[in-house]
Parts: sequence; C-alpha cells; structure tokens
Amino acid sequence: NISRLKKILSQTENGTYSPVEPGATIFLRKVPLDATRPDLFASMKKFGPVRSCRIVVDKITGKPKGTAFIDFRSQEAATALAEASKKAREKKGPAIIVAGMPVEADIALGGDEIRDLAIKQSGERHADRRNIY
Repeated sequence: NISRLKKILSQTENGTYSPVEPGATIFLRKVPLDATRPDLFASMKKFGPVRSCRIVVDKITGKPKGTAFIDFRSQEAATALAEASKKAREKKGPAIIVAGMPVEADIALGGDEIRDLAIKQSGERHADRRNIY
C-alpha cells in the first residue's frame, strides 16, 4: 500500500528505494532510548553508505526498545561494522558510539535463519529433572 511505501522511503537516507544486499543488514543492541535516526545515520556512515535505519519501538507504548536495524548499501560495510563491534567487545578496539553511548552490532539474521534457530532451540528443551514425588 502507498502509506507503507512512503514510510519505507522516509526511512532511507535520500528517499529512494533500492533492494538490500543479503548480509548488509546490521542488528544494533544497547541503543540509547533517546537516539534518533539522524544519530544512527551519522554514527554508521563511517563504515560505509547507509541505505536506511529503523529504530525498533514497542507496539503498545510507542517507545524505543533499545534496538535498531541498519541497512547498508554493501555487505562489506556491514561486515566492517560487525568486525569493529566484535573487537570492541573483546577490548581490542574502540567502542561503536551512538548518541554518546556504546552499542553492539551483529549481522542480522534472515527469515530462514530465524525459523531454523527457533526450531533448533525448541528441540533443545531439557527434561524436567525435578523430584516432585
């Protein structure tokens, strides 16, 4: 529908749509609740051209959840950010800063990967070892 397309276009850097390359989407954790899309664009530009930023909000309250998705124009830019975040977690490099706070970044999982992970995790349930008798 038209309103959804307008919303997607408004989230892109220059208002134009281009398909996301596989592996070019990053999932950010620990995003400050007061961070804005321009903050994300500004912080992520140093890793490569950013296609769009989406801050995840709670459906009921409308407030940010502290996570976001960043779509880069290339897989290389996303990989560079993920590697920089990995080095920061291992204390081998500087932290990734958004709105004055450090964030963590990883390559986002695709739909098939999410389903596979959910199936795997549902099969790993441990037997109840409580002695209830």
